[in-house]
Amino acid sequence: MSRTGDETPTVEGAFIRIRALGHAVAYAGVRVQEGTTAAETIELVAKKLRMSEDERLSKRLVCAYPVERRSARQPRPRGAPPPPRRENVVWRVRTLLRADSVLAARRKALLAAAGFDADDDVRFYLHDADAPPLDFELPHADDASGSDASDDESTKAMAVVDRRWLEDDATTVGSLLKLSSRDPNLWRRRTCVVCRDRLWFWRAELAPDPALVVPEEGEAPEVAWGRALDAEALERSTCAHVDLAGGHVAESIFHRRAAPHALDVATATRTWTFRCADQKERAKWLKALRAATAAATRRARAASGDGDAPEEEPPAESAFSSALRYIGFAK
Repeated sequence: MSRTGDETPTVEGAFIRIRALGHAVAYAGVRVQEGTTAAETIELVAKKLRMSEDERLSKRLVCAYPVERRSARQPRPRGAPPPPRRENVVWRVRTLLRADSVLAARRKALLAAAGFDADDDVRFYLHDADAPPLDFELPHADDASGSDASDDESTKAMAVVDRRWLEDDATTVGSLLKLSSRDPNLWRRRTCVVCRDRLWFWRAELAPDPALVVPEEGEAPEVAWGRALDAEALERSTCAHVDLAGGHVAESIFHRRAAPHALDVATATRTWTFRCADQKERAKWLKALRAATAAATRRARAASGDGDAPEEEPPAESAFSSALRYIGFAK
């Protein structure tokens, strides 16, 4: 391995050790060159370990590397000693697509792990696509196992709402890790809110979210009539959501070992997996989500004429009227 003048790691070719998870032989070493893809690397490892054709097709190549926790990058009081480096490590994981270059992924990992013992700490795993996600002891209220960039939460799939109103009207608010829909090994931290028959979630912010700051008297609200007032307000006001009516909430049995304290929110079309900090927090979210799901299902059945009327009386003010009143368009 060598480094250029701009400190970007370069690798002409490399011999990498790959740990085959769940296989009798723990490690296999292969030499890869520029242009060697993840699919080709899996084939090399599979031949060494004498895997069957079905095993090869189910395998994915995963790269894991250490980075500094966000909390360690926050300003410290003058004179305060920096925390020990090894106690400031959080692991990033990335599942390579079959056409991805292995050396390109390794270079990115080396760059991200600058300052660490990268040659030892940038690791590759052969992971079964149907197995639970890899777990590197994700810290509470800190980094997830991937960047906080959105995966399936595209603007087209998200609603524009006033987050202040959501949180004020919510039954439960908190921060959870959401399993990425595109990469089965990535967890991303999201602010989650149970409000009005839905579970809302959006990208968690390190700094206070401007959308949560109540405007001064006379100022325009962030969102009016479901429209953001400008591009920045749009970014701060878009939220993904799960309609809880007819859904099912349960402990995540599939991820119990690799991802403790996880729960599944299932609908007719897909399942979302969230991870809590501990058993107590999961119990709180299970109770809140199950109550909201039962209430949402009763209201949906009553509205369609299928089933009894809802047990509780509906609020005197509709959600729409309440929103308008909150942002100043109605008294």
